[in-house]
Amino acid sequence: MRTLAVVLGLVLLALAAGASFVIRAAGAPGASLEYRCDPARLPPGVPTLVTCSFTARNDGDAPIAGASLFFSATAERLPDQYYFFRARRDGADLPLTSGQLDYPYGDLAPGARSTIEVQVIIQSAEPYGAAASLMANGVELARAPLHGDVTTDAPAPDVKLRLLRDPADAPFEAPGGVARYVVEVDAPAPIADGLLEVAYGPSAVAQADGWTPAPLRDAAVRPLAPEGLHQDVPLVLASDGDYCPSTWPAAVLRRHDTEGEVLAAALGPGAALGRCSGQGGGGDFVAPEALPAAGTGGRAGGGHRVDVLWAAAVGALLVAAGVSVRRVR
Repeated sequence: MRTLAVVLGLVLLALAAGASFVIRAAGAPGASLEYRCDPARLPPGVPTLVTCSFTARNDGDAPIAGASLFFSATAERLPDQYYFFRARRDGADLPLTSGQLDYPYGDLAPGARSTIEVQVIIQSAEPYGAAASLMANGVELARAPLHGDVTTDAPAPDVKLRLLRDPADAPFEAPGGVARYVVEVDAPAPIADGLLEVAYGPSAVAQADGWTPAPLRDAAVRPLAPEGLHQDVPLVLASDGDYCPSTWPAAVLRRHDTEGEVLAAALGPGAALGRCSGQGGGGDFVAPEALPAAGTGGRAGGGHRVDVLWAAAVGALLVAAGVSVRRVR
């Protein structure tokens, strides 16, 4: 059966090319939300890592308990593809889970502030939008309207990065629960101190030699060989034994380390790493609604059109490590 991709949440992504300058969100007195996104413009159809920071501040006299950052859809178009790659709070990595609905700030004392940084790989042919909200006890304290610009004059990376199944025509259901990939790197000059980082979702593990697991995240890193303009780096992803295991990998190439300059990003095809083990034994693979790590936008390449009102209602529920619902048979 063909893969059915229904865009439900990635709305958030719109934080993508949102704004390279600081914007203060409108909201209730005593609370504010400021955000900054970089880059501000994306080249059409090119996967781009966008980093957005959201600073919540308690300007009132009473503490704010259980504050969180929450993303939701708006009437604007969703990006074609998106992938929540990393999240941090005040410089410390946050674990990403496929069922995550928001990102916690925690309690904010009067005068306190806290910053959540989200890195998202976005690929879109047209501008898109979404919203980020500062929430506490189910109440929206501040809201930031997010908008991403996609323009032909936005700079594209010199390095070409691709994340492909090996072989390219491999079936979606990986034989033996093991999916083989290759990370292709094409550069105009040798890359000194290059580091590949691959995220692959909560029900997979990396088995290929040379990859080191990343702490707190379903990801692994590997140094890039310093010589050669074209490199093929093997990657093997296998089931971790979870129910209905699957993987939706994405890759980022940086210079030096995980804090270094971003040279390129890539989104890879998904793979089912096993069958569901519900009542009655096996069955066809069905990606759980708790969201795999990659997402598809509303009208990629003239594809499925998603009702905006419906997406706005449920889209916010699918915002964690890249949100989408896929069914394969």
